[in-house]
Amino acid sequence: MIFFTRLIIFNTLLFGASLNASNNFENYEIRFDISFPFASLEGTKKFEKTKSSNEYAITFDGKNSLLNASLNQTASLRVGNKKIFPQSYTQQIKAPFQREAGIQIINFDYRDLTIKSTGNVIWMVPIEDGVIPLDPLSMAMKMRSNLKKGITEFSLDILKLDDGEINSNDFKVTGEETLTIKDVNYPCYVVLRETENRTTRYYFAKNLDFILLKVDDKRPSRRTSIDPVKILSFG
Repeated sequence: MIFFTRLIIFNTLLFGASLNASNNFENYEIRFDISFPFASLEGTKKFEKTKSSNEYAITFDGKNSLLNASLNQTASLRVGNKKIFPQSYTQQIKAPFQREAGIQIINFDYRDLTIKSTGNVIWMVPIEDGVIPLDPLSMAMKMRSNLKKGITEFSLDILKLDDGEINSNDFKVTGEETLTIKDVNYPCYVVLRETENRTTRYYFAKNLDFILLKVDDKRPSRRTSIDPVKILSFG
């Protein structure tokens, strides 16, 4: 259960999608290396449009074959009125040498105005008027959307996966850096999020429609990083 909780925390780092000025998302697939203090994973993230004109699906599959550990995520989202509405979020986590994977399923109900988590983590919270709580994937997409609009300082309402608490987080563009992937340079905006005991930097590729390529999360007791290995497809 401790491992499951730690990986829930990790998910607040995860990847965003591509959103252009007309609210369209580009399909893409990227291979990543993810480093935890207690394990590492190799994974592939895929983003694609569904049959509906304004709905999208995201999947992430990561594993460490040596430790018999894995992380599998799926999410569905809807775009409307220039806003991002998370629909569902599911993750399965298998700790090193654990026999069975833990699972969490989160559903957003905009009719009843509730968010419900089932599986190994159980809770239900209301959706307050005027607030759109963001899961890890929709959070990164909203960050990218703001960068596309030229917004460099903003606050987002973030959903904590372990208990359903909703907190406002502040983000700010602090500069630019270049990431090199397979001998190709990608200039990136660096977005900073700081709290009392945590500093997180997000790297959004300017020339790839602001896809989130890298995350570096530092805390007093540990450091977690998500690094791009190869861009498999885009557009």
